[in-house]
Amino acid sequence: MRDRDIFENQLPERLKDELNLAKKLGVKPLKIGESGFDNVINEGTIKWAVTTDGELVIILYIVGNN
Repeated sequence: MRDRDIFENQLPERLKDELNLAKKLGVKPLKIGESGFDNVINEGTIKWAVTTDGELVIILYIVGNN
């Protein structure tokens, strides 16, 4: 595997609150091929990330009013 740049969270001070809210709303990152992935892609705007393991994960950008 080749070396890759790792981009740090640009707003680390928000991470704890964001993770708590995601847990409260039942939001979890989905990988390609997982149940619900296609629904999320087709539902609206998404947030995406590539993990340090090189996997693409997505979540809906807005869930409910959040």
